[in-house]
Amino acid sequence: MNEKQSRAVLQEIADAGVPPETIDLWPSVRKGFDETQVFRQARTSRLTKRITIPVFLIIAAMIISLIVVGPERALAALRGLLGYVPGVGLVDEGGGLRMLAEPVSLVRDGITVVVEQAVLDSRQTVLVFSVDGIPPEARPPDEIEQPRSGEVLVGQPVCSSLPYLSISDHEILPIGQQGGGRGWASGYQSRVVYPAIPPDIQEAVFIIPCLHGTSPGAAPKNWQLGLRFVPASQDLAVLPVIEITATPTDNVPQTEETGANLSLEKVIELEENYILAGAFHQGAEFPGARVMGISRWPEIVDANGHNLPFTTPTDLDLASEEMGVFPWAYAIKKGFDAPLSIVLEAVDVEYPVDAYFQFDSGNDPQEGQEWELNQGFDLAGHRVELVSAVRLKNAYSFNFKSDESVFAIALEDPDHTPVGGFGGGQKGDFKAGIEYADPVPSGQLQYHIFGLMVSQEGPWTLRWEPPEGSTSVSTAIPQQICLTLESLQLEMESEDSIVEGLSGKMIAYGRINEDGESLSPSNAGIFVVNLTDGSRQILGPGTWPSLSPDGTHAAYSGTAGLYIVDLVSGDNVVLPGTSDYDYNPRWSPDASRLAFVRINDLNLYVVNVDGSDLRRVTDGPEYELLIGWLSDGQSLAYVFPAATGLQLRFLNLTMGEQRDGFVIDSKGANVSISPDDQQIAFLERVEGGLSYGLYVASLDGTERRLIAQIDHWALSDPRWSPDGNWISFGISDPEDYDSGTVTVAINPTTCEIVHFDEIIGYVQDWSR
Repeated sequence: MNEKQSRAVLQEIADAGVPPETIDLWPSVRKGFDETQVFRQARTSRLTKRITIPVFLIIAAMIISLIVVGPERALAALRGLLGYVPGVGLVDEGGGLRMLAEPVSLVRDGITVVVEQAVLDSRQTVLVFSVDGIPPEARPPDEIEQPRSGEVLVGQPVCSSLPYLSISDHEILPIGQQGGGRGWASGYQSRVVYPAIPPDIQEAVFIIPCLHGTSPGAAPKNWQLGLRFVPASQDLAVLPVIEITATPTDNVPQTEETGANLSLEKVIELEENYILAGAFHQGAEFPGARVMGISRWPEIVDANGHNLPFTTPTDLDLASEEMGVFPWAYAIKKGFDAPLSIVLEAVDVEYPVDAYFQFDSGNDPQEGQEWELNQGFDLAGHRVELVSAVRLKNAYSFNFKSDESVFAIALEDPDHTPVGGFGGGQKGDFKAGIEYADPVPSGQLQYHIFGLMVSQEGPWTLRWEPPEGSTSVSTAIPQQICLTLESLQLEMESEDSIVEGLSGKMIAYGRINEDGESLSPSNAGIFVVNLTDGSRQILGPGTWPSLSPDGTHAAYSGTAGLYIVDLVSGDNVVLPGTSDYDYNPRWSPDASRLAFVRINDLNLYVVNVDGSDLRRVTDGPEYELLIGWLSDGQSLAYVFPAATGLQLRFLNLTMGEQRDGFVIDSKGANVSISPDDQQIAFLERVEGGLSYGLYVASLDGTERRLIAQIDHWALSDPRWSPDGNWISFGISDPEDYDSGTVTVAINPTTCEIVHFDEIIGYVQDWSR
């Protein structure tokens, strides 16, 4: 598997929310959460008129908060004239608001830049802008070599310059923060924050030195858009923000002598949601240590103990300069049974420690050489074992084991100057390493452990209920979900996983070599499982496999192009006219043609199985993600990034006609259409939540039903059975990557569930 194909595989897996076992994204996920708390764009309010706050309403809000929270527990007050503009964030109305007079756009070489919104207050200037029409050739070529563990490789150069504001000939405002936004194949939207512009300055120039992510010289540079600011009109929707000040008896910031706690600091009421914002305060709970962020998402439950879905607003700039304090904000859909409880189960804590270890690498250590060290340390109340050291190309990597609450250490070389460090793994079994420039030190080496990262268990709970007079939104009666975490656990404990009438073949990408290592290109490949007799046929290295409708042939992506395998004879040939830029081949219903994606131009192609009549069937800047063929044998189904998710589209190859379906709130092409074209199965973000669920709907998107949602577990790759009665999909635990992906199947009509012990991998097709 080459780099282009493996990147495509990893991107699809990442988009599905299923991290591959070969990469530990956990530290970066935590880091991103701690720094920005930004994951998705908040739903825009339908309120269109600016909301003013007369004095009597301010007093009424204070009285209501006192009544609801209780005078003995809290005092609700408005500390200032803070307001909230959806998509912009918090604004200070005390000094007067200004806004962009009108959207400003500029088109160059087919690329459009639009400054959509700007709001100015006494504290800051917030801009929202978008870029669209970036052609695929403006992106850097996808041809870097595969990095090894512990090796940092520099890829192709791309634009990383930040946009800035010019408010005079000699004064520019550098960007202060970036938070919120989204990206798609041909562009992106971004929210940027700058310092306040003096009130006597009514104009500025927004300057983009180069378009983010483009190759040097591949797209126009030095974009300049003139902006004009005017006093905010009544059309600017500014919602009131109630700031909460509580007494020491409530769950709020306290003194250093008290324990850790959650505090509620701001409440924003939207048309359909509440936004609750607050902070976690370390207090004296972890002496000498520092809380870095949350270990796992909190649970938000109603008065009946039901878990409520929530999102994290992308337009709130959450930061704290106070040690041991990290802010949070969650948006909860209205209609729950109060009171609401936010339960934080664990936080990440960094303990300062001081320990040294030594080992002798010899005079001429070789790449891949390993030393058993077996040294133990007592660090901040935890026993940590240094198991071994491994020499990499330009680094030493050290393997550690501990109890399952420890997930990382901070390591340094006090005697040499490294160029970087790295780490990874999981709780209780992790790595840390030091990378050097040539020459890499050898002989007797000494290292210093100065930090220990621990997932510290709580829980910490905050309770809240809406003030009287808040508008309510009716909630639909929850549907019965076929597969939950509880029913999955029961199914996995069952020894009988055989279902009468369940037959056919599944083709998957997963482990084909049992080498004891994590899943990687060196031990992964393609295999076929016959559900009738349980036999397993290994095809070898490759990615993106699919089966012909009759189950006699397979197609997949390989180093030389697309391969076609005769599963009976074993003959394996490269499809003429294809290359290593081609992936995700899908068989036509009569098995005479293949449709696939070509990476270098992000378009769809169709070719006969003998290599003849190769042709491109889409031509645009969007990144088309192929789903497959419809039963007529003349139409393709695919999705591409749109403003609010993935746009489903159907293309008739004979007539050249396109027809748009519905939009799926997802990032990856985790979509499958039933053999009779009547139903569609897809992964979509559960309404009002952060996690994804498996839905079944009519092909037009109506009559949708949630059939699987498994807490924080990740779902991937739904595939219909050839008879249209079952849907298979993968389930993996993002907190335990090495556990692999479990394949299960659901009958959406009866809710019958079956799991497949013999399949550890990502099932890509199910055929007769």
